[in-house]
Amino acid sequence: MSLLVALVKEARMSKHAIWGFTIEVGPSGRKIWPNKLKYEAARRIREDGLSPGEIAAEIGVHECLIRKWSVADRRSRGELISVQEPAFTELDLSRFDAAPLIAFTAIKETNYGTETDGRIPS
Repeated sequence: MSLLVALVKEARMSKHAIWGFTIEVGPSGRKIWPNKLKYEAARRIREDGLSPGEIAAEIGVHECLIRKWSVADRRSRGELISVQEPAFTELDLSRFDAAPLIAFTAIKETNYGTETDGRIPS
């Protein structure tokens, strides 16, 4: 990289420190997080018992980013990440009376374009 390109890049990027790590902020405002800071965040969850929300609030990022770093750290240590319960559950709709909904839908379809204020016309 030429000196001129390096100087222009340096001028467009700002830096600040979190936990002793230098965080660069690109011209678009996107932060470049060092891997060591990510590992430190994961360590604080694992060893210090802090929640991802607490860490996120401390360093000014969304909690989902901290969770992502934590999962990556757990995987890098060989931990299997899996969901123990099904993501979906079966719903019993046999007790659900759909007649009012069906009637409302039928009326809305036949009166398409007619103003009803959300009420079922009589």
